Amino acid sequence: MTATVAYLGPAGTFTEEALWRLVDGLGEITPLPVDSPSEALNAVREGRADWTVVAIENSVDGAVTSTSDAFLEAPGVQVYGEVELPISFAIMTQPGFSLADAQRFSTHPVAHRQVRHWLAANLPAVEYLAATSNAAAAQAVAEGKADVAAAPLRSADLFGLEVHATGIADL
Repeated sequence: MTATVAYLGPAGTFTEEALWRLVDGLGEITPLPVDSPSEALNAVREGRADWTVVAIENSVDGAVTSTSDAFLEAPGVQVYGEVELPISFAIMTQPGFSLADAQRFSTHPVAHRQVRHWLAANLPAVEYLAATSNAAAAQAVAEGKADVAAAPLRSADLFGLEVHATGIADL
């Protein structure tokens, strides 16, 4: 039997990475990428998903308030497990793009705070473009809407991007 698991998408997010760690060994999984923690929890409540994976806490920003709020809007949905996921970012561009030419940088707002020291040291003058997820930032780079993204390393593979730095994470 296949279980459907909702998560903050698109593919390539840290939430997707947590999904695969949580369900390892549980059989066949159909991932269901959604646009928000609220939609992820409601997918379970409404029967569109059997399980969901959402971020609860962030070591830099604390509680993920959008998830806390979503739990209030999804009565009956309960937490059944957790995984601690170490977070670090890869800095990526389209292949052959020089960081020296970067003008627009994109990542999720929480991630932006987690890479601020790297940005200050390496790309101090770039314009920040908020993304709905870190993988969406990588997708924006692939589509030419941003020059540089901070995202999970897997996003570079998914969107055919060149990685300039890894292990980026302000503590």
